[in-house]
Amino acid sequence: MAQYKVSDFEIHAVQERRKSDRHVTVFKPIMFSVNDFPGMLLVRNISAGGLMGHVYTRLPVGARMLVELHPGLSVDAQIVWANDVDVGVEFDEPIDPESVLEAMLSHEYDGLLHRAPRLPVGCPARLRADRFLDHVTAIDVSQGGAKISTDLFKVGEDVDLTISGLEPRRARIVWTRHGHSGLQFFRTIDCIALAKWANAMKPLPQAA
Repeated sequence: MAQYKVSDFEIHAVQERRKSDRHVTVFKPIMFSVNDFPGMLLVRNISAGGLMGHVYTRLPVGARMLVELHPGLSVDAQIVWANDVDVGVEFDEPIDPESVLEAMLSHEYDGLLHRAPRLPVGCPARLRADRFLDHVTAIDVSQGGAKISTDLFKVGEDVDLTISGLEPRRARIVWTRHGHSGLQFFRTIDCIALAKWANAMKPLPQAA
């Protein structure tokens, strides 16, 4: 029986395919948008060609998605499979997973502090300090804080923030300007709880 000899080219091709298919396991929250639906995705693993993550809602298979892997890199992608918890995403163009992962896990990017993903929410909330209560709008929320539509509180003042669907959070006013204030939570929000809340508070997107 004739023996088939594997060429150096074929060996190299297999090695390159394995390299491109290699998944790096990570558990990192990132932002995504599908049509006009912004949400948070917890990356479970990532490769050159795509990622798998937890979204805790069912996204439409075939829909286009913009994924913000880190503040300096947003990539176009498509949802290739989904269930009630997870989603599989294929990038339009391959990435370098090692350099992307390094940037995702870094505390700084391009000399600036790498902040936690901020979810644009625009939902009603209540802010209380001592006996003063203000009905406000939570403009965005992250694991560590929030931006709200009021400047009636002083920097350094401790407040209680209540948003429907989330546990009340004790926070401190860290900045105020132009009718808005920034809050820093004393206790961060669990990323899974935040993702579930954010992805459930708006109507689901539809496939194009």
